[in-house]
Amino acid sequence: MNANLSCKTTVIQTVKLLMIWLGINVLAGALTGLASAPFGPHDKWEAQAMFLSRVLVGVGLFYFTVSEFKIYPKTVARMFCVDKWRYSIVAIKYLSLYIGVIIVMVALLVGGSTLLSAFLEGPEGKPWILSHADVSQDFSTFNRIWPSLPGFIFYFMTVILAAPVIEELFYRRVLFSELRQGFGVSMSILISSFVFGLFHSNIIVSGVTGAYLAYVYEKEKSLPINILLHSFLNAFTVLLMVCLRYLQPYILGKV
Repeated sequence: MNANLSCKTTVIQTVKLLMIWLGINVLAGALTGLASAPFGPHDKWEAQAMFLSRVLVGVGLFYFTVSEFKIYPKTVARMFCVDKWRYSIVAIKYLSLYIGVIIVMVALLVGGSTLLSAFLEGPEGKPWILSHADVSQDFSTFNRIWPSLPGFIFYFMTVILAAPVIEELFYRRVLFSELRQGFGVSMSILISSFVFGLFHSNIIVSGVTGAYLAYVYEKEKSLPINILLHSFLNAFTVLLMVCLRYLQPYILGKV
């Protein structure tokens, strides 16, 4: 009976967390939309609006975590001062593992493309992956803000600084930890990573990344390590998009 009650309480708490998170995102999006509307087309101010939206979500999340879970911003900041070098080394270790897996997957895909060229061939005989790269919402957004230095700075601050702190606080420290109490490790990783993917442009890639971050949090029990790893992963993604932006025209024969 106690186990069933505990599980029910966990489900209720999890639903409450998700509703609050959804409400904060919707409210932040509405406010930033209203704030940027007088300044021209949305795509012109997309990076700035995205950054402002992240700030508003962060403020709402910090308020929620302080009031409900007693996770104070100064406490999180103080964590990094305890053993920052070890945190960095461990985060780099997990980053290297992640990149290693990506390299293996790309190598297998490239090798497979030579055997299945007809299947993987895109329009006009171009490589399927590169011919569809600009369909990615993240890559499209990056292409729009890239010519603008302020836009790139806002984008960088959003994905490298703001997002890792906000998302690790909610998805790992709060959501995953709450789920962990009633559903076990595997199910908690699955649910939290699925929710993580829902709030990103690519649910599969983001879901896998969310599952990896949840695994690291379960293994290390360290919020600073997860925040650093998340920041490194986002920086790696930005670097890939920069490389793709410059290499794609040459590979696709557009220049």
